[in-house]
Amino acid sequence: MIEIMVKRTKLSNGKAKTSMILGISSIILSMIPILGLLSGIFAIVFYVKSRSLIIKDSHKYGGGKLSLAGLITGIVGIVFSLLIFIYATIVAILLAVTQ
Repeated sequence: MIEIMVKRTKLSNGKAKTSMILGISSIILSMIPILGLLSGIFAIVFYVKSRSLIIKDSHKYGGGKLSLAGLITGIVGIVFSLLIFIYATIVAILLAVTQ
């Protein structure tokens, strides 16, 4: 008897892809601190949602690495946004003091 091995592919996890896209966009949008901050926060929210879905049905859904990439890039985007905001605030204060 011949046994045929069938590899089942896991369903694509849209929340994981969304997390990664939002994380990358948070880094790009960090030049406008509020947009980078919001995008990074939403990337982390979608990471949490996708991880809970993956943990709940790990045999059915994939995308763990995509969601992790979304978490990391979301955090980096938030940090960049905060640094740029702090820098812009300091520059504005120094310009106001010197005039």
